[in-house]
Amino acid sequence: MTLQNSFQIKKKSQSMEIIFPSTFYNIDLTVDHSIKFLQNLKIPCDFFKINLILREGLSNAVRHGNLMNKQKTVKYSIKIDQDSIIIKIKDQGDGFIKKPNADKKPEKLLKDHGRGISIMEDFSSMIKYNKKGNKLTLYLPKK
Repeated sequence: MTLQNSFQIKKKSQSMEIIFPSTFYNIDLTVDHSIKFLQNLKIPCDFFKINLILREGLSNAVRHGNLMNKQKTVKYSIKIDQDSIIIKIKDQGDGFIKKPNADKKPEKLLKDHGRGISIMEDFSSMIKYNKKGNKLTLYLPKK
């Protein structure tokens, strides 16, 4: 476990976990580490889509989940399996309730937000939330 200003990274051969305080700077670090991790493993994937999906999911966790509270953390992991790249993002917020087939927007989001969920759904092969709504799991196909 590496500790740099409360930014923690744990790497294994086919997975990586990062825990970080809720700041946009840490989102940038997490995305950078993730792209390098995939590149080092020579995983065939669309790095533009990965970058966009990660930024949307992590931003939602920091902004909407943890309400920009630097005392709260985001737990993120990326895992490579035979067919997919599996991304998990969990915040310490209250979560949200997603209405089935309701414009792909969670109830608690403001009118000027919510496009990130649509983007993540469009670029993922599957997307899941836990019951509370504070943990997101994304499945992305390898090329």
